[in-house]
Amino acid sequence: MRSAGAPKPALRAPGAPISSSVWSIDPSDALVSLAQNVDNTNKRSLIKLGGGVVGTTYTVTCRMTDSAGEKYERAVKISAIETQPH
Repeated sequence: MRSAGAPKPALRAPGAPISSSVWSIDPSDALVSLAQNVDNTNKRSLIKLGGGVVGTTYTVTCRMTDSAGEKYERAVKISAIETQPH
């Protein structure tokens, strides 16, 4: 199974480089974070997701603080869909 929508949700900071980034998934039953990365060149935080229960809509939220102390929060809703093996 994979999550529909953007394969890697990202939060982009408009100002200074990112000093911290925390992702959360709700509900947290089956959708998991496979990888997280902070890209300070492009000032963004990325997450790669996997799993999930088909038909379930998940809210994926990123809370980020930049090096100037500014705080940002963004959330996206994604749905898990059935996929065929490659």
